[in-house]
Amino acid sequence: MSIFAQLGTKENDTEFLEQLSNVVRRLRGEIEDTWNNTQASELQSQGDFEATLERTHTQIATLQQTQSELETSLAQLNRCIVEQTGVVSAATAKRDRNQRLWDEAAAYCATGEDQYQTSTKARREELDLLDTLRARVTDRWGDFEDIEKERVRQQRANRF
Repeated sequence: MSIFAQLGTKENDTEFLEQLSNVVRRLRGEIEDTWNNTQASELQSQGDFEATLERTHTQIATLQQTQSELETSLAQLNRCIVEQTGVVSAATAKRDRNQRLWDEAAAYCATGEDQYQTSTKARREELDLLDTLRARVTDRWGDFEDIEKERVRQQRANRF
């Protein structure tokens, strides 16, 4: 700034112009350096951007391929789920049917056991009654075998 203050004085015009020329050259050099640095930085940034853009496109392509593979896999899994659901439904129906048959068989066996116990008890009571009757008849009329032998002998004798 002091150079511009000296502009109004005519005594050192050559020296002043020389200084002004140096300042302008220096300023121009700094501007060119800044411009060159900016250009280099811009070229570097463009290169980085292009590399990043290429990586991004590659990643997008990879992600799209992965998405396609996952969608295919998902469709297969959905078909598997549908199939397995059918298998589970059929197995559940079979289990329910088998449980119902088991319950019916257990009830049938329980009924058979009850009938067996009732019949066994009734038969024991019949046998006890027969034993009691046999004892009374034997007490009253003697042994059945003797009576039967006598009856058979009399029938044979009456026939001839």
